[in-house]
Amino acid sequence: MLEQCLKEIIPNPINKFKQLKDEQKWYFVDDWRKDTRGEMCLYYVVGNNPPKRVVISEVKELLRNCLTRRQITRNDFGAYCHTSNSDGYCAFAVTGRMLEHLCIARYVGGNDGFKIINKSLARAVIGNDNEDSN
Repeated sequence: MLEQCLKEIIPNPINKFKQLKDEQKWYFVDDWRKDTRGEMCLYYVVGNNPPKRVVISEVKELLRNCLTRRQITRNDFGAYCHTSNSDGYCAFAVTGRMLEHLCIARYVGGNDGFKIINKSLARAVIGNDNEDSN
């Protein structure tokens, strides 16, 4: 369900994400596609660099594991989003901004990262692991 919800808003009407530190700079949506492992990903670009990705199954795992604390830090992201994190430091910001657009999280800054503001919606979009297969 997370994948479906995100595809309803990305890339139309949402086609860019603000960076965390310099809100005058943006990450631009490139495309939705499966990576070489068959995982559905949102690809994004920063400047003239090659596309980077956020793996949707990793975002679900991140949400599932951070619900109790209602907070998503950069350390959490590194622990649960290995592939996305290895693709680039910016993936944390893009992931958090996606969750903001779904009204699940809000950026609170610094080491606190993103606060989960709608726990029931987060649970709903995590859904059944077998739902997001396209």
